[in-house]
Amino acid sequence: MKRLLLPLILGLLLPMVAQASDKDFKVRDTCARLSIKEISGKEAMKLLNLSFQGIGQEQYHFRAKSYCLKYKRNL
Repeated sequence: MKRLLLPLILGLLLPMVAQASDKDFKVRDTCARLSIKEISGKEAMKLLNLSFQGIGQEQYHFRAKSYCLKYKRNL
């Protein structure tokens, strides 16, 4: 019984761990591409699923960049 419990628990938790690392990769990749100016602030906001409400076009880059800085800080 104990032999089956550990593989069962690992099997249930493994997809959640893989999904979290996939999302983490997407955010880090988007932030890196934004910092080297490969993509615009508007594209980064779309990829990061950030809201466009209440901001002007000139603030897209600033909003995406500040999200990336706070994301890195919370790791």
